[in-house]
Amino acid sequence: MKKFLDEKLDEWILMIGFVVIILLVFSQVVFRYLIHIPIIGYFDELSRFIFMWLAWIGVAYAIRTKSHIRIGIFTEMIFRGKKHYVKYVELLIFLGFSIFLVVAGTQWVMEQQVSNFTSPMLNIPLWIVNLAIPISGALMSIRLIQEFIKLIKGGPKDEEPDTTPTI
Repeated sequence: MKKFLDEKLDEWILMIGFVVIILLVFSQVVFRYLIHIPIIGYFDELSRFIFMWLAWIGVAYAIRTKSHIRIGIFTEMIFRGKKHYVKYVELLIFLGFSIFLVVAGTQWVMEQQVSNFTSPMLNIPLWIVNLAIPISGALMSIRLIQEFIKLIKGGPKDEEPDTTPTI
């Protein structure tokens, strides 16, 4: 169970969410163009809300799979042989940002909860929709702490020799 929560939960959430979005959009097209019954915007709004959740959850997934975009040339050119230190700094900055998302996102959700705003079509409280921000910040923080622990346990590894051409 721990392995599933650590390695597969976010994948399953993303996969199920994308399947639901595909079904919602496909059924909206079928209803609108084949059956000639517009669903007005319920499915459209719901698919946008699910997509927003998936985008935020996807950030935590990208941290775990190390698939975020990075500018490696900066590290290669300036910090030769000291890349592990750059990795520590990178993780700490990213962790600070994710903690900021948790704190600021929670405050924002609480303000929305008090204001009692709802979505126009589905009448869903917007605080539920925007709860994705602090939850994803918490997931990002967990993933970043895991990466930090792996980096500390692994220690600084011997870097491969730099083969980039110099000018």
